[in-house]
Amino acid sequence: MNHGIRQTANTPARHHCLSCHVLSPGCYVSTEPQEHDGIPSEEKMAQLTAQWQEQQEEARRLDEAVADNLKPLAFWSSVYHGV
Repeated sequence: MNHGIRQTANTPARHHCLSCHVLSPGCYVSTEPQEHDGIPSEEKMAQLTAQWQEQQEEARRLDEAVADNLKPLAFWSSVYHGV
Protein backbone atom coordinates (compact mmCIF):
# COMPACT_ATOMS: atom_id res chain seq x y z
CA MET A 1 0.00 0.00 0.00
CA ASN A 2 1.78 3.14 -1.19
CA HIS A 3 -0.76 5.94 -0.57
CA GLY A 4 1.21 8.26 -2.82
CA ILE A 5 4.44 7.99 -0.82
CA ARG A 6 7.45 7.57 -3.07
CA GLN A 7 9.90 5.03 -1.76
CA THR A 8 13.52 4.95 -2.85
CA ALA A 9 16.49 2.92 -1.68
CA ASN A 10 17.45 5.68 0.77
CA THR A 11 14.00 6.55 2.09
CA PRO A 12 12.05 3.86 3.94
CA ALA A 13 8.34 3.60 3.31
CA ARG A 14 6.25 5.50 5.84
CA HIS A 15 2.65 4.64 6.51
CA HIS A 16 0.91 7.89 7.36
CA CYS A 17 -2.57 6.67 6.55
CA LEU A 18 -4.54 5.62 9.63
CA SER A 19 -6.45 3.07 7.59
CA CYS A 20 -3.25 1.10 6.91
CA HIS A 21 -3.34 -0.61 10.33
CA VAL A 22 0.39 -1.27 10.31
CA LEU A 23 1.36 -3.18 13.43
CA SER A 24 5.13 -3.21 13.06
CA PRO A 25 6.89 -0.67 15.30
CA GLY A 26 9.32 0.30 12.54
CA CYS A 27 6.73 2.65 11.07
CA TYR A 28 6.51 4.60 14.32
CA VAL A 29 9.95 4.24 15.89
CA SER A 30 13.24 4.97 14.23
CA THR A 31 16.58 3.52 15.21
CA GLU A 32 20.10 4.69 14.66
CA PRO A 33 22.47 2.37 12.80
CA GLN A 34 24.58 0.36 15.23
CA GLU A 35 28.30 0.01 14.80
CA HIS A 36 29.67 -3.52 14.92
CA ASP A 37 31.53 -4.10 18.17
CA GLY A 38 33.98 -6.54 16.58
CA ILE A 39 32.74 -9.53 18.59
CA PRO A 40 31.61 -12.44 16.39
CA SER A 41 27.86 -13.03 16.63
CA GLU A 42 28.26 -16.58 18.03
CA GLU A 43 30.48 -15.27 20.83
CA LYS A 44 28.14 -12.34 21.48
CA MET A 45 25.12 -14.66 21.71
CA ALA A 46 26.99 -16.94 24.13
CA GLN A 47 27.83 -13.95 26.34
CA LEU A 48 24.29 -12.61 26.21
CA THR A 49 22.81 -16.03 26.95
CA ALA A 50 25.09 -16.49 29.96
CA GLN A 51 24.21 -13.01 31.22
CA TRP A 52 20.48 -13.71 30.75
CA GLN A 53 20.76 -17.01 32.65
CA GLU A 54 22.52 -15.23 35.53
CA GLN A 55 19.77 -12.60 35.57
CA GLN A 56 17.09 -15.29 35.58
CA GLU A 57 18.73 -16.97 38.57
CA GLU A 58 18.96 -13.62 40.37
CA ALA A 59 15.27 -12.99 39.60
CA ARG A 60 14.35 -16.38 41.12
CA ARG A 61 16.44 -15.61 44.20
CA LEU A 62 14.77 -12.21 44.61
CA ASP A 63 11.30 -13.70 44.09
CA GLU A 64 11.98 -16.19 46.87
CA ALA A 65 13.26 -13.43 49.17
CA VAL A 66 10.16 -11.31 48.55
CA ALA A 67 7.90 -14.31 49.12
CA ASP A 68 9.70 -15.13 52.38
CA ASN A 69 9.30 -11.53 53.55
CA LEU A 70 5.59 -11.52 52.72
CA LYS A 71 4.76 -14.79 54.50
CA PRO A 72 4.66 -13.27 58.02
CA LEU A 73 2.20 -10.65 56.77
CA ALA A 74 -0.26 -13.33 55.58
CA PHE A 75 -0.11 -11.57 52.23
CA TRP A 76 1.62 -14.54 50.70
CA SER A 77 -1.23 -17.05 50.66
CA SER A 78 -3.87 -14.77 49.18
CA VAL A 79 -1.85 -13.11 46.42
CA TYR A 80 1.41 -14.77 45.43
CA HIS A 81 1.62 -18.48 44.71
CA GLY A 82 4.54 -18.40 42.25
CA VAL A 83 7.41 -19.53 44.51
